[in-house]
Amino acid sequence: MAFQTGVTMNIQVDNSSATLIDLTAYANSIDFGFPRDMLDTTVFGSTQKSSMPGFGGGDDVVINFRYDPVVESQLNGLATLTTTSRVQVAPSGTTTGKEKYTFNTFLMNYAVKATPEAIDEIVATFRKSGSYTRGVF
Repeated sequence: MAFQTGVTMNIQVDNSSATLIDLTAYANSIDFGFPRDMLDTTVFGSTQKSSMPGFGGGDDVVINFRYDPVVESQLNGLATLTTTSRVQVAPSGTTTGKEKYTFNTFLMNYAVKATPEAIDEIVATFRKSGSYTRGVF
């Protein structure tokens, strides 16, 4: 298996008109996963815990962007939506045959972080809603 860096990562976020916009050039990190609730099925008299899988999803996708008015304007448009928007992540880029993950999300929060000794950032936190789709380009 070939290891790779995130240099080919592609990140797209819906705008308020439900059109995916490529924000890769502004992003410098992303954190997303595929957690699953584990339900405790241990009963009285047991000497070991037992579990079974429950719901998946419902966790957060956190994207750090370099501050730019383009990104801030896009996130501002999503902030008031009461319907889900999409976040699409392609860890290996957008070449034909490469995988992509699409999440339905709500923008929970975006915050501007600025300090005199660092580049200004926007941290956007999206909450997943429902299942995700794994596909290919």
